[in-house]
Order: sequence, then structure tokens, then C-alpha cells
Amino acid sequence: PPRSTLFPYTTLFRSVDADAMTGLDVVLDVVATRVENVVVLCSVNMLNQQSCVGIITTASIADIETMLVLMPNFEFPGESFLQSLPEQLSNLDILVRTAIGQDMVREALRWLRDGPRRSQCLPSCRARP
Repeated sequence: PPRSTLFPYTTLFRSVDADAMTGLDVVLDVVATRVENVVVLCSVNMLNQQSCVGIITTASIADIETMLVLMPNFEFPGESFLQSLPEQLSNLDILVRTAIGQDMVREALRWLRDGPRRSQCLPSCRARP
């Protein structure tokens, strides 16, 4: 089957059953094996979503072309955030159950911050007054 573009909007993952992990496992497998492009909406709450962190980590490991859309007030995670990852990201154990470890997440967030090799950053759209 042809590879597709996945837009990791939070609403796409409302059906993921974090307790059963079946849904997230499937999403991450699709990203790793069937997706050519990932668009990351870099919002203030992006890192609170384990599915988004998992997709970013999977995209970095699989060297998937990644485009960033920077939303207002978004800041890339700094080294202090990355060093205290378990305290910063709630339910990190959910990703560990999908074979994504803390070091993998740290490297992926550094990759995101330092600029994925083939990505573009797009400014966010702002509503006119």
C-alpha cells in the first residue's frame, strides 16, 4: 500500500486506548512503516500527549520527513527539561510499554529542537482581529 502523510492532531488520537496500548501500538507501527511525512503541530501542550511524543520519537528513529508548524508560545524543550524527563512527562511508562525508552525520547526531542534534517518550519496562522 502507498505511504501516506500523517497529521498528528490531538483529535486523531482520542480513540487511542492508552490502557490497552493496542491503539498506540498500531499508530506507531503505521508511522514507522507506512508514512513518508509527519506534520508536527508544536503547541504548548504537545508534549503532554504521549501519542505525539511517540510519533515524534518514531519519526526521528525512522528518519521520516518532518515538517513543524510552530504555534504561539511554543518553546522547544531545553536540556534541563530533557534531563528531568520522567518528572516533565506524565505517564512516560506508556511509551516504555511500546518499546520507546527515555533515551530515545530525549534524542527525538533534541532532534526536533535542533531541526530534523529534512524539515521546514512554518509560522502558525493567526486569526485577524
